[in-house]
Amino acid sequence: MWTQPLRANAGLALAAVAAVMLVGRLPGAYHELQHAATAAAGRNELGGALAAADSLGLNDDLVRATFAEIPPRSRFAVVLPKDETAVEQRDSVAAITFAGLPPLLGNYLLPRRLVSTPVAGTYIVCFYCDAAAWSGRARWLGPAVGGGRIGYVTR
Repeated sequence: MWTQPLRANAGLALAAVAAVMLVGRLPGAYHELQHAATAAAGRNELGGALAAADSLGLNDDLVRATFAEIPPRSRFAVVLPKDETAVEQRDSVAAITFAGLPPLLGNYLLPRRLVSTPVAGTYIVCFYCDAAAWSGRARWLGPAVGGGRIGYVTR
């Protein structure tokens, strides 16, 4: 009988300690969540794309140009040179740069869609490709930057 009030008081004390701990940790948790959200925004925007591009040896200006020139909800293709080995030797471009460019842009340019074959109405990122071969089929949107050029396939 006498243990009944003791249990009730112990329960109240435990609830009070839990409430104090929750209130004490809440501001820290809020700031930690805010910091994580800020860091995630940097990774998901152009800053994250530039950091990933640096790891592949890509020029930041080319990545910026793809964001600026290729509109959201459009389709694009990455066109690479026919002889990547020759470009690697001539221009000191690493093989991983050619291999990593399409998936990098496919990821960071979302909601734009990466397609394997450029057709009319598709944007192209010509990375060390033969731009002259596209002269009658594509309209170039700007100058070549960092080994790449962005165009719009007209036919």
